Amino acid sequence: MWPLAPFPKLQIYMLSTVLFILSISTPSLASGTSTGLERDANGKFNFVGYFPSSVLTAIAFVLILATALTQTYFMVKQGGRYMLTMVIAEYTLAIEQLFIVLSPCGFIAGNYILLGRLAMWLKCGQYMLVPAEKITKFFVLSDVFTFGIQSTGSSLMISKTQTTSQIGTHMFLAGLILQLVSFAFFTILYVKLLFSVYKFQPRIWSKDCGNKEWYNDWRSLAFALCLSCFGIIVRSVYRIIEASQGPRGKFAITESLFYGLDTLPLFIAIVVFTPFWPGRYIPNKLAEEDYENVQVNSFGTVQILDAI
Repeated sequence: MWPLAPFPKLQIYMLSTVLFILSISTPSLASGTSTGLERDANGKFNFVGYFPSSVLTAIAFVLILATALTQTYFMVKQGGRYMLTMVIAEYTLAIEQLFIVLSPCGFIAGNYILLGRLAMWLKCGQYMLVPAEKITKFFVLSDVFTFGIQSTGSSLMISKTQTTSQIGTHMFLAGLILQLVSFAFFTILYVKLLFSVYKFQPRIWSKDCGNKEWYNDWRSLAFALCLSCFGIIVRSVYRIIEASQGPRGKFAITESLFYGLDTLPLFIAIVVFTPFWPGRYIPNKLAEEDYENVQVNSFGTVQILDAI
């Protein structure tokens, strides 16, 4: 029999908040340690290579806060407490730019949790290369490792010794690349799951077709997760290019690129779940029948003995 608590809440939230602790202890690359502290006409310091637009900052704040508030309402009314990590990260991003490194980690962790629950709810865990009940833990630990590399690298970058600073730059860039590789692997697992369900489980694939509106079809949620993954990948590529060019590179000192390739993709990655809130499709607690007729083979993957 499948263990009746494959998604213990404490484990999910503890693993996700590890990234919070790491983020708080990481020197922010946007702090101006490498770019120099210039002042504008009002005497304000320039920390990021340009003087941020108050209008764009206000728009980003309003949109992200509105998304967080709306999703909080859906979480209360429709369920989906397993998305709490993502919602908290939305509030931190809206409230303070200091958390610009932290918040995307929460968005990514939300996607990890959602994929595991989706695979379990569909009873299609046998198509996952990583067991569905372990996928959150696996990828969060991967992010902890890659973020630890970034944290160490960014600490070394502020060294007054040029050699040490260069080592830190290379370490930070390597951490970003490894993080992208990890998330790309996660995305491949997800695409493989969808393709396998479409090919081998046509009844599951089309189970909502004809008896539900398109926006209540589970495939709408599946598409939303695809779009969220795409937004996170775009943002990750931007961060790699930005870091490779250095603090005075075009990507680092151009505000339009920051909002177009960092803020906007992240916003898309979270706002896409507003019309397709996961709690409307997948309950907070999976029913006992969602665990029936399931066994784990010797390789640790899930086999469904009696698919829908």
